[in-house]
Amino acid sequence: MSTYGSDNVAAVLVNGYDWLSYVQNVRWKKAAVLTDATVLGDPWRKNADSTVRESELSFEGFYDDAVTSAIDARAIADFGVANVVTLMADGNTLGLYFEGFRGPLEESYERMIDLGDLHKVGVQYSGSQEVESGRIVKALAAVTADGNSDASDIDGLAASADGCTGYLQLTAITLDTATNLIVTLRDSSDAASWAAITGGAFTARTAIGAQRIAVAAAADTPKQYISCGWTWTGGAGAGSTATFMAGLHRIGTAQQ
Repeated sequence: MSTYGSDNVAAVLVNGYDWLSYVQNVRWKKAAVLTDATVLGDPWRKNADSTVRESELSFEGFYDDAVTSAIDARAIADFGVANVVTLMADGNTLGLYFEGFRGPLEESYERMIDLGDLHKVGVQYSGSQEVESGRIVKALAAVTADGNSDASDIDGLAASADGCTGYLQLTAITLDTATNLIVTLRDSSDAASWAAITGGAFTARTAIGAQRIAVAAAADTPKQYISCGWTWTGGAGAGSTATFMAGLHRIGTAQQ
């Protein structure tokens, strides 16, 4: 059995900003929406699965008035809009699980001031669209040249045929002489011959931010082994650097 504590949390990523140094509590919940299926004559109430799912997500942390990066500034800037959220609750290591939220809407922002305590904020999201568990294929770290994680591939145990989704969180980037950075999901059937997954390229990046992509279902998509590749368009200069993480969720799989 593996156990985890608060010290295992590696990042709390919201639209390319890492709130880890501000957040004290994170709560999220996924639930099935049930409908009353009881009819006359039934001695007990019956519920049926409507097949609709719902989620909740909330953060509580320290108030900070940094202009662009702190939880307070970002929460106000993103108020009422959809977000891409990635929680790296188990750690920042290839193959560990992450939780990806496709587009939760920031519903409320709360400022909390109490005697004898530091100022705090609370941010509540209304669940909107998918919440997905996936595997980290690129740990959150800086890169300065083209590369990939093929040598540290993630074994999915078997190929899939339902497609996949990918999550990218880019927290810092300096282009220098490069035009942009392109991050791509990759797969292999034997962990030796690698190729980009068709439809698995994220939008070319020139600034911090986040994105979720969906790869259509197809035979052996994704294949058994998965990884990530990145390329500087125009070539990396001496000052080119980017810090990002990427993850992949196999559709139809509870944890992958």
